[in-house]
Amino acid sequence: MVCLTEAEDRDTYYLRDIMKICEKCQGSMVLERAVDLEVGLSLLYFACLNCGKRIQAEKEPRPLVH
Repeated sequence: MVCLTEAEDRDTYYLRDIMKICEKCQGSMVLERAVDLEVGLSLLYFACLNCGKRIQAEKEPRPLVH
């Protein structure tokens, strides 16, 4: 059994939150942000590095300015 320090444990949880496995091709998916400057909205989504499939990570877009 490997014991992790608190910092390593936090980093492991962080990687789990920002990376997923693609359902289509079993490839790695990374978290990306799309920004629409004309409308003033941004959206987080997961993008597959192998097949390009995208999955929305947020329920709705967020405004760039509060």
